[in-house]
Amino acid sequence: MDSEHHAGVGVDLDGVRHSRCFSVASAPGEKMLEITVKRNGDGRVSNYLVDHATRGQLVYLSPAEGEFYAQSRAPQQALLLSAGSGITPVMGVLRHWIARGELHDVVFVHYARTRADMIYAEELEALAARHAGLRVESVFTADGDQRLDDASLESMVPDLAARETWMCGPAGFMDAAEPLITARSDAPLHREHFAATR
Repeated sequence: MDSEHHAGVGVDLDGVRHSRCFSVASAPGEKMLEITVKRNGDGRVSNYLVDHATRGQLVYLSPAEGEFYAQSRAPQQALLLSAGSGITPVMGVLRHWIARGELHDVVFVHYARTRADMIYAEELEALAARHAGLRVESVFTADGDQRLDDASLESMVPDLAARETWMCGPAGFMDAAEPLITARSDAPLHREHFAATR
């Protein structure tokens, strides 16, 4: 199942409104909408928000769109799989289950270049310490040739066939992950794709 849950954020720069889509990290029903913004090469909106945005500043927000969200009932077993900034919408799913008291048996696997590059590292560690139903696996690719493959997936998630999966990450990561998951599981697979606003 391909899906997205994102909101468009717009800012006026030099008299021209520029917009970009950001994945929603907050759980449904929270009073505040949370997005995670990272510097992005020549990205005008992302870099402006990181470097210059201030509390109380006017931004333009589209309604949230897409279907990448936690179901009305959390599955008994789930895999949350992400890489890089793809962790953002996956965190929204996890937070939703925790807020509803429906965190049953979740394996959260995240790939980042280094621990310093991992968004939400401390929050995930704290959540795993508080919730017996959450196991976090962090893979740091700068430590060696630690890429997602058959052996690593089998090692981290030996019971994948029983788990419904939510995943998000760069295109190459998603393209590598999907056949590995579908070869081992017939359970639903939910994916979010990053899309730029034209």
